[in-house]
Amino acid sequence: MQRFFVSPDSIKGGLLTVHSAELAHQLRRVLRLSPGDEFVVLDNTGAEFRCSLVDMGKERVEAKVVEQTECATESACELTLYQAMPKKAALFELILQKGTELGVTTFVPLMTERSERERLPRADRLERIIREAAEQSERGVLPKLLEPVNFSDLPFGPELLVLHSRGELPYLGELLGERSGGEARGHLGLVVGPEGGLTEAEVDHARKTGSPAVTLGPRILRTETAAISAASIALLRP
Repeated sequence: MQRFFVSPDSIKGGLLTVHSAELAHQLRRVLRLSPGDEFVVLDNTGAEFRCSLVDMGKERVEAKVVEQTECATESACELTLYQAMPKKAALFELILQKGTELGVTTFVPLMTERSERERLPRADRLERIIREAAEQSERGVLPKLLEPVNFSDLPFGPELLVLHSRGELPYLGELLGERSGGEARGHLGLVVGPEGGLTEAEVDHARKTGSPAVTLGPRILRTETAAISAASIALLRP
């Protein structure tokens, strides 16, 4: 059943009222729904509502709430992904899309010594990518996209793990397994460097301030591959 995020104040007294040309277009032109047909809306608090369409215009949707349940698809691990911005905007968009599908809670664009991009793509485009990925993957809460931060300003500590590809380092999956008995829970941060990787100075600084350096294996991965792989290991554990 098709799912859509709406504002919490659009649901009152068992009725859904949304003033949105985009949603009306999706229901009328794309899904071709008629009064009585059902769809699901989410209010970004973890609740989901099965609704029966009552009426709609070009910019308005009215529906009756048939059932309210709690979304069961959010991870027990609140994962923040600190992602060094790739040179190509499309790669950052890919990371947002796949990270959202996997269950990332918060995305933080990261500026490092080797970063080649300083500005984010258009905010409205990035928010749409996140929303559509969350709807498709049946998320109950939209991930947050925060403003860029500098590497030196990261909240270093034992719950912030820095991905690195050089030296004898613990494997990310093994470290998480040792900490939690096989399941990542609570708060966790992952730092992924840019195309050229983090510098040795940056990794040394992270270690000295309490953040372990970890690896994904012996091969050198592209930044988008590393981000998706690391999120998968942290969030898709049995």
